[in-house]
Amino acid sequence: ADLMDFGRQGKKHQAVELIVDGRRVDQTHVDVPPGGEASVSFFHKFESSGDHEVEIRAAGDNLDVDNHRFLAVPVKRSIGVLCVNGLPSGKPFGAATYFLALALAPKENLSGQGQIEPEVVPESALSEYDLDDYDCIFLANVAQFTSSEARVLDSYLRGGGSLVFFLGDRVQADRYNRELGGGRAEGVNLLPALLGQVVDQTQNRLDPLGYEHPIVRPFRGNEKAGLLRVPVRSYFQLTLPEGGPGKVVLALEDGSPLIVEGPVHRGRVILVATSADVSWTDMPMLAGYVSIVQEILLFAVRERFQERNLAVGDGLGESLPAHSSDVPLTLQTPDGQSRPLSIGGDSTQASWSYWDTFISGNYSAELGPPISRRHVFAVNV
Repeated sequence: ADLMDFGRQGKKHQAVELIVDGRRVDQTHVDVPPGGEASVSFFHKFESSGDHEVEIRAAGDNLDVDNHRFLAVPVKRSIGVLCVNGLPSGKPFGAATYFLALALAPKENLSGQGQIEPEVVPESALSEYDLDDYDCIFLANVAQFTSSEARVLDSYLRGGGSLVFFLGDRVQADRYNRELGGGRAEGVNLLPALLGQVVDQTQNRLDPLGYEHPIVRPFRGNEKAGLLRVPVRSYFQLTLPEGGPGKVVLALEDGSPLIVEGPVHRGRVILVATSADVSWTDMPMLAGYVSIVQEILLFAVRERFQERNLAVGDGLGESLPAHSSDVPLTLQTPDGQSRPLSIGGDSTQASWSYWDTFISGNYSAELGPPISRRHVFAVNV
């Protein structure tokens, strides 16, 4: 936490407290110079999963509203990832998701325990799963998507989920652009870039573009991690729409985009122009593959954390399964009020929102049966 003093006296031995779920768990003191600032650090281990309320509290001055900062922390025992396999194979290492699943959970594959839990399913089973049970979906070399599957993925993004597409030799670019890239009237538009032709030309170096993007930033100064020298034999040409929100994360040595990402609804979509297996690139055989896959995942799922932490005047809300319109919902506000809210929606989507967030603090939304869960939101000045 950073503390700033705007006066001429400063603060000697300023008390700063860490409050977790209404209980003080730590306290420290710091000297804040006149007109300057000072920082303090706290460490806390959460013993249970679920949403937790965190507050940093300083004794401060008479402007009490500015002596607090709040944080909503959703804690999970593991990150659930659905890996959609577009190339089933009975051969060892043959499936499109083999190296991907191993990179997502290398410890789990060795010891049976891990913080990331990948589940591999065939592409034909995509519509059979409740996608809301997963924090992120990786789709590897999936040939095409139907209109109904596209709507399911779009609904998943509206609920705050994120998608990661790895391409490959089975991918039909025209169907991707038509069903997922806004190429059909009244269709969905969730791709950060449109797919062009397949380029069969080996490029042996990658361009991190100054390590500006959060996905590749951890590789700065760690060139030996194997990110830069990676043979890519085949890839799709990717075209970012002019003025669109898409960003190039990583490029090939000739400047062609290799990884592109962009926000869609309340989630994020990441598009990788080459394969997740060794059919188009040697990346899965190199040490850097584990790191880049996990950095992609962490970047994708952090959206669900950020949407819980807002500023005064921002709206609270979330998307819910379509059958949730009759579920009772109560919002607890920082001033101790309990407000019943209604859930609206249609046959495909349900949602709720609340905009009267003019008091800073923690807001708690409790959904009754059959969906029994509690979500915490933090609102700061």
